[in-house]
Amino acid sequence: MQQLARSRSQNGPARVYVSVAPRITERPSWPKRLEDIRAELPENIELVTYHDAFDDHSAYTEGWPDLAASLDGLIVVAVRKKTTGLVYVVGPAARRELRTMAGARKPVLLHAIDHGLVPLVDLEPRRIGSDGRQQLKLAVPPRWNRSEPTLRAALGALGAGPAVSQVVPVG
Repeated sequence: MQQLARSRSQNGPARVYVSVAPRITERPSWPKRLEDIRAELPENIELVTYHDAFDDHSAYTEGWPDLAASLDGLIVVAVRKKTTGLVYVVGPAARRELRTMAGARKPVLLHAIDHGLVPLVDLEPRRIGSDGRQQLKLAVPPRWNRSEPTLRAALGALGAGPAVSQVVPVG
């Protein structure tokens, strides 16, 4: 991740894709949640959304590999399971995006409502669903907190923003 940060310092702001289901962006609380995400990130980050990058689903299907290659990280905004506030479900498209970015060794973070940004490496993943429509459950460990070194490393790879202790609480 240090290599990612060094290479970008010469190339401008970090580009981070926000992967979010349409049903979440249609909620009245979405603009506030996006502000919360932005507040937790280092300065000089360009957030890219589906609507910024694609006109329709066919453009997404064809264009995702090229867009992914131009990105520095990914933030997944998933649906929280009602049974517990620690488990989030990622649909097939977000799972594909997550696998692409993690495979490229770029920072991947989940935005958890009560915990803020949580690095993928700290989550407990479990595949669910049938082939072709597999989803991913991501569980935030109960004792996880924002002072974890993995969060500092992920944010550091994206830029020299605020220290973890200066992150604005979410919730």
